[in-house]
Amino acid sequence: MLDAAIGDFLDTVTEREFDPVIIALLAARGFHDIHFIHGSFEFGKDIIAKRADPDTGIVHQYAIQSKAGDLGQHEWRAVRPQLEEAEYNTLGHPNFDDQMPRVAVLLTTGRLKGAAPSDAQQFAKTAEKRGLARIEFWDRHDLTGWLTSRPDLALLSLDDEHALQGMLVTVRADTVDEPQLERFSRRWIDGDTAGIEAAVLINAFREHQRLDLAAMTAIHMFRGVLLRTGSTAESARRLFCAVSMLLLDAVEPLLADPADLARVDLHPASLVTYAVTAVRTTEILALAALVHDDEDERARLTDAVITLATSHPGTARPVSDQFAFSLIPITVVLHRSDPQRAAAYLRSVAQWLMERSDPERAGLGLGSMDETPLTVVERLLGGWLETTTLTRAQTSYVLTVLLDLCVAADLTDVFTDVRSDAGALRITPDATSVGTRRETFRRAGGTVRPVPRIMYDADGSATPPRDIECEWPPLDALLLLASCRSRLYTGTLTALLREA
Repeated sequence: MLDAAIGDFLDTVTEREFDPVIIALLAARGFHDIHFIHGSFEFGKDIIAKRADPDTGIVHQYAIQSKAGDLGQHEWRAVRPQLEEAEYNTLGHPNFDDQMPRVAVLLTTGRLKGAAPSDAQQFAKTAEKRGLARIEFWDRHDLTGWLTSRPDLALLSLDDEHALQGMLVTVRADTVDEPQLERFSRRWIDGDTAGIEAAVLINAFREHQRLDLAAMTAIHMFRGVLLRTGSTAESARRLFCAVSMLLLDAVEPLLADPADLARVDLHPASLVTYAVTAVRTTEILALAALVHDDEDERARLTDAVITLATSHPGTARPVSDQFAFSLIPITVVLHRSDPQRAAAYLRSVAQWLMERSDPERAGLGLGSMDETPLTVVERLLGGWLETTTLTRAQTSYVLTVLLDLCVAADLTDVFTDVRSDAGALRITPDATSVGTRRETFRRAGGTVRPVPRIMYDADGSATPPRDIECEWPPLDALLLLASCRSRLYTGTLTALLREA
């Protein structure tokens, strides 16, 4: 999994951005007396360093020339004179020891391609015969292996390393939540740090047994890479699928009995955490079931989603608008296997929403998109307490998603009942919008504006209109919406539900 993230980092990092990473890698691999000398008078050397041969103990003087990206025959011929200069020229820095055996290195974040590898091999043999220096080539394969064992080294090229370190502190203290993760990951939309930062965070989440947040990190990475490059983010998608399979491996033994899943995290607020675990886990597995490219794995994932949605009551209990999106991939997976399953699931979610919003049941509604976890818990458990100061929620994005899914899936009876019950309880659907501005799938902030009131007519039409199209293919859009979570595109819903 790290290989894919580090590969994305190597694809996007520039030559000079990578220089601090090289220096850190050299230090980690036993080099010393390291000096960065790139400039007008480098004489074929970007970096010089010394290292003792692990077999003989003889110290060698290294001269390293670094390049970014793949090198074809044309690029190789352009860089070859620099290697030749590094081979014989001892100028460039007073710490360059011309009495030591010399190694000239061409380092590239890509690979030698076409005729370049064979020409480079011949060049190295010729240099060996001249006896001036040994020639080595360090390419993407070498760098990936080194960075996989020490992904933190790549962070030395980032100006805002402290922000990531702050995130890692919250991961280790188990105080991070998904909204905080999403806010942090917005920098990946405009910057080029998604791959390596995601790799570090996913590693940390795995170590602290938060595979759900590891999977969400991969989804936010997908958003950053896709929107920044404008092309498919296959490495991020594969990373998400790989983490999702780890989550499936962990949850499969707990599927037979809902009590087993509930017992994973027992404490006074287990009613809430069980629902969060059930909904989020099912969402992630459903997303993976839709985007995984392996048929057998898709079947495993689909079976797990069906079991969770039909046998585990917590899966139909989104505790706040943060989990409204979860209904979409779950419903799509259920609808593709049996439309009646999807209808039954949406009815269960609607019943939960109405019960939690009914003042006669001391319901305070479900939490909004921006309410804290503590407030969400108070809404669910504090309705009977005189000490609560919360008023009943009047709007619900969960309701919006329910109604849009019913319209897209042609579930007229369910739509009519949900709309009627919501009207009786005076719950208003809401959402967010970016209007005519460029969609960056940020959850909030920037050009994102609230849509505080959506009116649905009996025929499914709405004001403001809900027949909204997305520029991205349905599965890409689904992952982008999983990152955003505060709005949806009904054209995407319709396409996903109608695909067999």
